[in-house]
Amino acid sequence: MREETNGRRKFLKGLMGVGVVVAGGTVYRAVDNGVFSVGKGEPFTPWTDWQSASKSGELAIINAAVLAANPHNTQPWIFELRDNAIWLYADTARHLGTMDVYGRELCIGLGCAVENMVQATPAFGFEATVLLGDTDLTKQTWSGVPMHVATITLTPTGKQEQSELYQAIGHRHTDRGEYQRDTPIDASSMSALTAMANESFPDVSLSLLTTKVERDDFTQQTVNATRFIAADHQMSSDSFRWFRLSHKEMQAHRDGVYIDTAGLPPAMRAISKIMPTLSEESSNQYWIEGTQRTMESTPMHGLITLNNLYSSKQNIEAGRLWQRIHLWSTTQGISMQPVNQTCEVIDRQKQLEQPQTFADDLRALSGKPQSATFAFRAGYPTLTAIPSPRRALKDVVASA
Repeated sequence: MREETNGRRKFLKGLMGVGVVVAGGTVYRAVDNGVFSVGKGEPFTPWTDWQSASKSGELAIINAAVLAANPHNTQPWIFELRDNAIWLYADTARHLGTMDVYGRELCIGLGCAVENMVQATPAFGFEATVLLGDTDLTKQTWSGVPMHVATITLTPTGKQEQSELYQAIGHRHTDRGEYQRDTPIDASSMSALTAMANESFPDVSLSLLTTKVERDDFTQQTVNATRFIAADHQMSSDSFRWFRLSHKEMQAHRDGVYIDTAGLPPAMRAISKIMPTLSEESSNQYWIEGTQRTMESTPMHGLITLNNLYSSKQNIEAGRLWQRIHLWSTTQGISMQPVNQTCEVIDRQKQLEQPQTFADDLRALSGKPQSATFAFRAGYPTLTAIPSPRRALKDVVASA
């Protein structure tokens, strides 16, 4: 209670400091909209009790999986416990529509969940063997029917071991804020990321963009892609559908993108919560401006490229690599954020049979014949990243 009271005092001082008049229902609205309860409540318990001894080994492994990175926090997964195995399904009802025409991002998110399970199994006395199916994503339909994508077989080992990456699972969060623009990623860290990629999957490769020319080019491509999405009514609508516009909505759905994770400084975040709800058009304008600002503060960008851009298996492996390097970067104090707008627009242009301008630009930047399936930014943080809400296990675990 004292912590909440102190938080309110700081909040009121902050409002007065930026010239906001506190009147009538402002404090009530601040309380009602979660200004004083950032990262608190049931949607965030998966982050704090994922190693709980009350869960069986298999459920604890799944709890690690639901903390994985995923597109727009759609959490597009269903898990099924079988004899000595966990079956993973794509929850195609959570497909992003025209924002992810061929489901590449969905598969990448599932790959992140697979990687968390692989990292978690030794901690609970198992060894994981991963079996992936493969589908041509250009022929896949997103009908809402769950699609089996992976089987993780669990073999008891008789010992429990916690790796550094496993311990990072509960601390890994997407950081959408500005980074320390004048602090480059050191050479040893870049070498470690490159080595990690080279040792992972033969069809998946990593390119790091560190020169000013590369970073400026990719920043402009990403801002242009964000503008494309904002101008495409269907893409904009499919994206905005996953924005949780109030604290109550976030608490009810336990998914999607919310103001707390937008990377704003605390005072600005608080003010945003008590101001009128943003329209889709206003949200898009803020997204464009925020993309420009945060990209310009970024000392390194990365591209993950595949041999077959529309292989479900290779996109799942890309997700495994992304989760692995994000976990490792968490142990090094390096923040990361997906900036996949260019890849999203590439698939939309393909669907609309438009000239592949974004694919051509991205290939030129990576220096590889294939277009990237995933892009991200990395740097040292200026703020503490806040966890995103997660659904409860009962909502994502099915009975066999």
